[in-house]
Amino acid sequence: MMALGLLLELLLMPLIAFLAGMGMVLMMRRIAAKLQRRVGPPLLQPLYDIVKLHSKATQVSHGLIHDIGIIMAVGGYIAAETLLPVPGMEGIAAKGGIITLVYLMMIPSLGLALGVGQCANPNGSIGIARALTAMLAYDIPFVIVIFGVAYHFGTTNLVEVIAAQQAGGMASWGGD
Repeated sequence: MMALGLLLELLLMPLIAFLAGMGMVLMMRRIAAKLQRRVGPPLLQPLYDIVKLHSKATQVSHGLIHDIGIIMAVGGYIAAETLLPVPGMEGIAAKGGIITLVYLMMIPSLGLALGVGQCANPNGSIGIARALTAMLAYDIPFVIVIFGVAYHFGTTNLVEVIAAQQAGGMASWGGD
C-alpha cells in the first residue's frame, strides 16, 4: 500500500506544480494588467495559451543531442519538483534531501546548454555561455546558503527543516 501511495504522489506532484505555476502566471498577468489599468486575461488564459502552443506545427529537431537536452531540461524540473514537500504528500520528499534538490536544480541549465550546443546558431552559443556563467554565479551563494541552513537545523532533510521552521514560527528562525 505504501508503494501505491508513493506512486500516486509521484503522479500528482507534477500536476500540482503545473496548476500552481499556471495560477502564478495568471496572477502575474492580472497584476500587470491592473497596474496598466487594463481588464486583464480571463481565468483560463494560461490553459488557452498552452493549447494554442501545442496546436501549432511541430518544430524540426536538430538531432538527438538537441532532443536529449530538452528532455534533461524538463525532466530535471519535474524530478526536482517531486522532492518538494506538499502538505499531506511528503513520502517522496522525505526520501531526498536538500543536497539532492540542489543537484537536480542544476540539470535543466545543463540540458539547455546541451540542446543549444547542438544548434548551429552563434547567438544561441553566446546566450548559453552567458546562462552558464550566470548559473555559476548564483549557484555558489545558493550552495553556501544551503549549507548554512543544514548546519543551523542539523539536517539536510527538507521535510525536517520545514517542520522545525513551522514549530516555532518565524521568531525561531534567527537563533537557538
